[in-house]
Amino acid sequence: MARLSPAEKIKRIHRVMCAWEDFAPESVFYGHTLEQFKAAVRASEETRALINDLQRRLRVAIHDRNVADAESMCLCADVANGVKGNPRHGGDSAVYAAMGYVRGSVRRRRRRKGK
Repeated sequence: MARLSPAEKIKRIHRVMCAWEDFAPESVFYGHTLEQFKAAVRASEETRALINDLQRRLRVAIHDRNVADAESMCLCADVANGVKGNPRHGGDSAVYAAMGYVRGSVRRRRRRKGK
């Protein structure tokens, strides 16, 4: 027998609960009344609700991180351009290289092809 996915498990729980409610609401099965059964399976439903909330919050947090990263990257580029445009430092300085950019003096020059 194949294992059930979490979605299939909750469907099975609801199917059992609905059948019990519809056909034998006053009966006791395996030492449980219908209300006791509902109380026992409430943890499964509450945990699924918690997981859904956490997944939604994670999606929102990832979106917020991506927006903040985009703004931060623009600011980093602006700062690097500020270093490059500063007469004391410029595009050939150690500060510019330490920021992860290639100094102008190290940059390769393209060679022209001869005719």
